Amino acid sequence: MSNTRPSHPIIRLALVAWLCLGSVLGWGRPPVARAAPTGQAEPALPAACASIHDEALRDELNRFAQQAIGPTGHPVDVAATVAAAWQRVEMDQAIDAAVLHGVQTVRQEEDLWSQFLSGWSPQQAERLTQAVAAAAFSAPVFVQAMDRLAEEVAVGLSAEIARLSAESASQALLCLQRYIGHRYTEAVVAAFSAELHADAATVGQVMAQEVDTGILAVLDRHRTALGGVGVIVASQLARRVVQEVGEVLARRVAGRVVGRILGKAGSTVIPAVGWAVGAALILYDVMESREGALPQIQEGLQAPAVKTAIQHAVVAELEPQVQRELPQVARNLANELYAQWLEFQRKYRLALTLADENPAFRQVLAETEDLGQLASLVDAMTRYLGADSLNQAIADGQLPRLLALPESAYQIWQVQPSVAAILAWADLAGGQLDAVVAYEIYKHKAPSDLDRATLLALLALEDPDAIANLALLEPAHLATLLTIARPHLRTLARQLSPEELAWLADYVQRLDSHQTNQLVAQLATQPALMERLQDSRLQEILRQSPDLGSALAFLDGDVTIWTLADDLLRLAARSVSLGLFAHKYGPVVTALAVGLPILLLLALAYRLVLFLLAPLVGFYRLLQRGRQHLSRGER
Repeated sequence: MSNTRPSHPIIRLALVAWLCLGSVLGWGRPPVARAAPTGQAEPALPAACASIHDEALRDELNRFAQQAIGPTGHPVDVAATVAAAWQRVEMDQAIDAAVLHGVQTVRQEEDLWSQFLSGWSPQQAERLTQAVAAAAFSAPVFVQAMDRLAEEVAVGLSAEIARLSAESASQALLCLQRYIGHRYTEAVVAAFSAELHADAATVGQVMAQEVDTGILAVLDRHRTALGGVGVIVASQLARRVVQEVGEVLARRVAGRVVGRILGKAGSTVIPAVGWAVGAALILYDVMESREGALPQIQEGLQAPAVKTAIQHAVVAELEPQVQRELPQVARNLANELYAQWLEFQRKYRLALTLADENPAFRQVLAETEDLGQLASLVDAMTRYLGADSLNQAIADGQLPRLLALPESAYQIWQVQPSVAAILAWADLAGGQLDAVVAYEIYKHKAPSDLDRATLLALLALEDPDAIANLALLEPAHLATLLTIARPHLRTLARQLSPEELAWLADYVQRLDSHQTNQLVAQLATQPALMERLQDSRLQEILRQSPDLGSALAFLDGDVTIWTLADDLLRLAARSVSLGLFAHKYGPVVTALAVGLPILLLLALAYRLVLFLLAPLVGFYRLLQRGRQHLSRGER
């Protein structure tokens, strides 16, 4: 038997197989591939975007988002996507291998008589073809290839959906920007775009390179209209939709179509193919085949027309499903934008409402670069001062100046609820207003209580506890204490109560600078001395002491029998005054300690006098006796 076969039966066989496949599955003419749009001009949005009513905004955003994927937009090129995926997974080779596997399986399972009869009987050829196709289309090589095809188609659809999402996001965002800019100001547009950017940036988005490139290519055409931040926002929205919806949609659609194609390949397609193959054999190859119809079945199922028909069947299954699913992508984009706008309105409700009602505030809004701070200012003034004060500040032109203050300064209104108060603090503190709030000085002082030098000296302590205690003092006391060296004052202000600090301020006014330094240095290391210093007599003793530091150290020394002896010597040497000694040891100890030596000295002095006078007394007595004898002799 010759190894060559006439070509005309094979051509006719392939033609018949293709026609049968098409008639059973309803495959028509292959879809015409559409090239992705390039170099298109920026689409013009109608002026109606600027005058959309609030209640119609969501529907209008959805309408503009849908335009990108509608009949006049840029629909997904399913045919090109499938064709590219088909080539990448080498689907033709997979079909050839699957058909060969099917033929080999049937050859092993069918007896020679059945194989031979298939060359004479159309019914037998049809049955044999069903067996070959069933084995081929269930072969692992074919199933795995179809799975890979589904994955590749899903990736391609994701890229196409990303392109449409970027176009759809651009249209919806452009419309929303025009609406916001017309109703409010471009400053609100910028703030809204910035918030969208910040929100979208928090979502992790890892895109395939071809997906990301497609998004950026589309958005590049809208760069002028959207602006830099707008392009970023639109790209982030598109990425989010592809991540959350597009890839899931693409895989669902691709997976669904694989199941349908496999189902049809195993049931509906094969009878027609088998009949066509059998008829062709009877007409042309009756005498040439010992194996019956198997070689023709293999060649027919491996024919390019059959592979092309299967590829077109995939496209025919995918295209209507994709077109049904795509509007949901646009709806998700529009709903995402609308939800973000509602959240933005809620967040800045007072400021946006005021802009609707007050032209002067609208002008301030147009000139601001930080809508968030302006909204915080409006919220704070409304909460602490009331709407009337807010409107008055707007009318007086004070709002721009208030807007220049740090947001922390608004806390001042909790204690001093007036615009004049916060501006007075701003004038007094200058760039230190944040520190005034941080140390809560405004809770204890009015701006009129301090001059700038005093305030700055107080803030220079940089110690919350010390500043809090000092802020409770009267201005005169505070000014006096601020003349003390900063390290000592910081320590004293932390350790002493406000009452003790006030006393100290009064007392140091009676001391010279040297005594003051000695006093505060001793108190800083020995704060327990403060209790003794409350005695007015001691205050006077210390004030008159030539060395106040030594006097304070003496007072703070231990009280024992040994220190008593030492202190008595110091008292005797006049290193300390009797008053200071008495204040340390008390009147009883002082009396005993000082009185007993005096009494002893008096006793010694008495004895000494007696000793010195004894000769004179004896002479006097002798003299007296002599006189007495003389008197008796005369008588």
